Parts: sequence; C-alpha cells; structure tokens
Amino acid sequence: MSQQKDAIMDAIKGNKSAKAKNPAELSVVRDYTQFFLWMICFFLFFSTYVFQNFKIPTSSMENTLLIGDHITLNSMIFSRGGGSLDRALMPVREPKRGDVVVFKHPADSRERWVKRLIGLPGEAVEIQNDQVYIDGQPIDEDYIYLKSHLNSATQKTRDPDNKNLPLHYDTMKPGLENADPQYIDKITITTRMLINRTRNTVKAMRRIYPETDQAFIDDLERRLNLSNGQTIPEGFYLVMGDNRNRSDDCRNWGLLPVELVEGRPYWVWWSYGEESNTHQAQGAGFLWVYARVPLRFFTHTHWDKCLTRIK
Repeated sequence: MSQQKDAIMDAIKGNKSAKAKNPAELSVVRDYTQFFLWMICFFLFFSTYVFQNFKIPTSSMENTLLIGDHITLNSMIFSRGGGSLDRALMPVREPKRGDVVVFKHPADSRERWVKRLIGLPGEAVEIQNDQVYIDGQPIDEDYIYLKSHLNSATQKTRDPDNKNLPLHYDTMKPGLENADPQYIDKITITTRMLINRTRNTVKAMRRIYPETDQAFIDDLERRLNLSNGQTIPEGFYLVMGDNRNRSDDCRNWGLLPVELVEGRPYWVWWSYGEESNTHQAQGAGFLWVYARVPLRFFTHTHWDKCLTRIK
C-alpha cells in the first residue's frame, strides 16, 4: 500500500515538474518580445513594399507639395504584376490624368521624382503659353502655379518670417487664369517634340543603365519608333510639376516610361519648412540640416498641412 502511495506521489510531483518546464509557456518578457518582433516584421514589409516615405526637396510641386513635406507613397496602387485574383482583391488601378505620381528619373534610376500626370498614351498633346491641350481641347488645371522664372539661387523664394513657406503663399491663387502674364511661357511644345526629346533621353539611358537593363531600353526604342509622332506612344506618360516655371519635367527630358512609375503619394504626414535642395548638402552642412530640426520643430512645422491628403 505504501509503495502505491509513493508511486502516486512521485507521479504528481513529476506532473508538476513537467508543467513547470513546459516550453510552450512563455514568460511575460518573452511574450512581449515576440509580439514586438512580429510588429517590426510587419512594419518593415509594409514600409518596403506597400507604403514608403519620401521628403520633397524642391519647389517644383508648390503649392501642392512644399519643400520639406514628408509624404507617404502607396507603391501597390499601380502594380502591373500578379494575376486577376490579386488585382481583384487589392485596390489596384491604372494611372489617370491628375494623379500625383512618384517615379524613377529616366536619366538616373537612383533618384525618385514627384510630378503630376497630364498626358496618357494615345493622346495628342500641345502646350501653348502654358495652356495644355489634349486632342485639341484645353484642359482646366486648377492646381498649377506660375511663379517667377528667376533662378532660386539669385532670387528670394522663401518667407523666413512665415515658417519658410513660399513667398505669397497665403495670397497667390492657383490656375492659369490667375497667373501674372509676365510669368507665362510664350512657347509651343508638341507631342512630336516630346518624342524627339524622349529618344535623346533613351540614348543617354543606354550609357547610364546597367547591361542587364538593355532589353528594357530596346523595348522603349521600339515603342518610340512605332509612333507616328502625333500622339503619346503606348507605354509612356506626360508628367509636369504644378509649379510650372520651376519644374524640370517632361518638357525638358521627354516622356516618362510607365515602367519607371512607382506609385501614388496619398498623404502629407508632416510638413516642415525647409530650404530647397538640402538633400544635396554634404559634410557639416548635411549634419546641420538634421541637427537643427529639434530647434525649429515648432516654429517651422506647417500644422495645417500635417496629415492632409494630396490632391
């Protein structure tokens, strides 16, 4: 009898010991650590493949996007990969006129630029005195600003007394009808001219892009050669900045290949009054750009633009 009792006691002790050493039970520290690691993995995935963040370095999209605006990019919205099921489940669509887009610059794939999409494949484009005509019809652009042509290096363009906002930010109205005539470009740009400039850019891309991308360059040239010069070729877009007189865009380097479009920015999550081209600062100047942010955070943040949607 005593032997049976001892066996039962040993079994109970064994169960308690096994329960205490159960590897499936995590400590509180380990449980929270595992949770945070999963959160970091999700954050890295979405920040790399879905939502990416950029800072606007120049004035080419003012007043829609200001220098120092931190924007969130949806890099899945224009996705061309995946099957019909993926496209049905994900909010994927084709780019349309008026979209603000982020893209790799044709002449340097390391640079990301932000412009507005104006012309689509198959459309005839003509620009006369800053008025854009699509298939012979003028389009209304209530987002454009026509500012001074003078170089920003020699002309004061920021207002240091107003959180580094552009000069006349509160009084200048958008739209071609509100532009000062002296700032309107008295030039004409046609689709044929844009295609010729695109061909020059593609030739330059042969020297810039690595050898593995030559098939991509060949396809661009094929599409351009198939065009009759009257309409935008298949697989290209016309993009321009909202600040038309201060924007380096398709009017200078040609049309944008659709393969270089990376997505659409949706939100300005932080708007901070910064000088132009601080992304090119080097050495001590680069360190000062970031070191001074805490000192100017409250005086240079544009609170009314934070967490606003990009239109």
